[in-house]
Amino acid sequence: MKRSAFAALAAAAFVTALAMPASADPPAHARGQNPHAEGRHDNGLHRGWDRRRFNGYTYRGEWHYGPPPASLGDAVELGFRMWRRGDRLPDYYRSSFGVVDYRAYRLDPPPSGAHYVQDDRGNYLLVGIATGIVLGVILANN
Repeated sequence: MKRSAFAALAAAAFVTALAMPASADPPAHARGQNPHAEGRHDNGLHRGWDRRRFNGYTYRGEWHYGPPPASLGDAVELGFRMWRRGDRLPDYYRSSFGVVDYRAYRLDPPPSGAHYVQDDRGNYLLVGIATGIVLGVILANN
């Protein structure tokens, strides 16, 4: 009885796997990205936006992390500002910065409720999981 039940489950799993559509490119959530923000990243909201060079912009004298909305046009000044303790990591970056295995990079274990992410320039940020607040920054040796 147990063998026939196991065989039936195995057959059902096999048929289900065959019925699933194949895709050359996994969905955004499987790649660790926010599926709603994917179009913003790939298409660019602002002419000249390059994640390797910029991480924010100045508009009316105020600094904002992330790409500027296209509606602001050329009224913004693109730039880069080092992450600092107390900064809030916007959703744009929270959905695209990969979580780092601290053991592989010989980092201290993060406190409960926090994890390490790596920015586009190789810096490690200790970030609160629920809040997105930067708790610490470890600069890359670039």
